[in-house]
Amino acid sequence: MVCIENVRFLDGSVKHIVTEGTFIESVGEKKDRSDSVIDGTGYLVIPGLVNTHTHLAMTLLRGHGDDLPLQEWLETKVWPAEKGLTGEAVYYGSLLGAMEMVKSGTTCFVDMYFFCRDVARAVEEIGMRGYLGSGIFDFPSPESDDPFETAVKFIEEAKGKSELVVPVMAPHALYTCSEETFHKCLEVARKYDLIFHTHVSETEREVREFVDQKGTTPVEFLYEGGFLDEKFLAAHCVWLNDRELDVFAEKGVKVSHNPVSNMKIAAGIMRLPDMVKRGIAVSLATDGAASNNSLDMIEVMKVCALLHKVHAGDPTVVTAGNVLRMGTVNGAESLGLKAGVIAEGYLADLVLVDVKKPNAVPYHDFTSNMVYAMQSGNVDTVICNGKVIMENRQFLGVDEGEILEKAEEVAQDMVAG
Repeated sequence: MVCIENVRFLDGSVKHIVTEGTFIESVGEKKDRSDSVIDGTGYLVIPGLVNTHTHLAMTLLRGHGDDLPLQEWLETKVWPAEKGLTGEAVYYGSLLGAMEMVKSGTTCFVDMYFFCRDVARAVEEIGMRGYLGSGIFDFPSPESDDPFETAVKFIEEAKGKSELVVPVMAPHALYTCSEETFHKCLEVARKYDLIFHTHVSETEREVREFVDQKGTTPVEFLYEGGFLDEKFLAAHCVWLNDRELDVFAEKGVKVSHNPVSNMKIAAGIMRLPDMVKRGIAVSLATDGAASNNSLDMIEVMKVCALLHKVHAGDPTVVTAGNVLRMGTVNGAESLGLKAGVIAEGYLADLVLVDVKKPNAVPYHDFTSNMVYAMQSGNVDTVICNGKVIMENRQFLGVDEGEILEKAEEVAQDMVAG
């Protein structure tokens, strides 16, 4: 049991939070029998942030091949470098990425990459939540000549085995997988009741080429093929038309918005206000550290709000409250996770943010400060699944210095080929 005493909430009130096991037992009352007591004086508490789309171990490629169009970047920089991937490299890249996320307030993420067993090992050592999908292509991956079979094996091994590691079905995209592969993935996802996670209509070129080849758009194909439902988590979704937005709303599709990555590769601007008007559940994500180049969800929230304000020419179109909800509640709901809210019975995924720093003073509006003023350096303590995993910006279960040194070493070896 953990008791956080005298901590400030977004509405300005000061309360106590008590956790029992992995859940929040009470909000408001102090419990004397707590195993651990944290003095929350001078701190703001928020739900753990949920990053609904990333490629965690791509931290190893941070800054490698920047400022290129997406397809050229993938074909000339990313895929050649990834030929040198090993399980050990992914393990250290995942530890590096997980540390970066925790230090910026993220307690849960959705991943699509390779060597998922090694990603899972890193996730459990750090103590955060990972929804892990083994990337599927119609060509050999760095891990396997048959990425589909590799993904299925990981799902069978990981399903129901850990509170922190949840497998997802993750074919990369319709431009790297055949229709047959997508249907095979859907069959497995339905069999194991998994989230189906994939890139959808990220770039105009992607949509145009699919239409040229198939005579239909990616979303129309997914709709006609029976893929779209409340367990479908679509990343990016920049190039959607009105009909496709209506279909997403009708089917309860979840959308993962990656504004920083979309801006960096000049993919375009997702139609967030139109999605919100239709009631589509939109969450936030960083994408991988090779295309962002950080895993900082606090930064993503600010960029999201500013991007859509200037694009719409309307400062009210996306508010601080909107994006904070996208980064917490919407992310949790997209995963079917009882988190994202600080209330009795919800998972104890909590972040204490230092409001004594210069960038947090004064505090007329804590939600506004959290989105527009705070930075990752304000994150002080992180609790995930009821366990303190970082306190006073120090990790309790891993050696940060050793991980940084090893990650740098494997990253240089990987790029050197």
